[in-house]
Amino acid sequence: MTMRRDRLLRLPGMRVPEGYLLRRCRASDSVGIACVLGACGFQGWTTERVADYVAESERGQGSRVVACGTRIVASTFASWRELGRRGVLDYVACHPDHRRQGLGRVVCCGVLAFFARRGYESVTLLTDDVRLAAIALYLSLGFAPDMTREDMPGRWQQVMRQLDARADGGAPRSR
Repeated sequence: MTMRRDRLLRLPGMRVPEGYLLRRCRASDSVGIACVLGACGFQGWTTERVADYVAESERGQGSRVVACGTRIVASTFASWRELGRRGVLDYVACHPDHRRQGLGRVVCCGVLAFFARRGYESVTLLTDDVRLAAIALYLSLGFAPDMTREDMPGRWQQVMRQLDARADGGAPRSR
């Protein structure tokens, strides 16, 4: 999925819920981020791997976490592509105990605002077809599907049917 610069400059508003704090990632957050990623099913994210990942200056500056007290409960990384000024929204995660608070939107908007301030031309992300809640969030933020393979139009039609069914309480609509 991709968000172009014109959309990046018109980010939707976000509200940090009471009791939570959006902030830049710190070196000391590695344990908390690894725990959140693990709780969300992202395999292999050790404290050391997280520390190495955010050690790169631009990624460390752009990555965001949401804290509840001293506990990290949501996070995402700000990465980039070598060619051009293209940001990458990486590994959006919210601990299951803190879902449905809008925290995924909060960390995404924090990273997207970083990319906008830095003059990035676009932001991309990768996700899986089964991550319907994440896809709904990305679409609501202004990301658009990328049709990079022959099977993509059919896959996106299926995803959109599933999102419609969820919105309608389970009954798929005909298109």
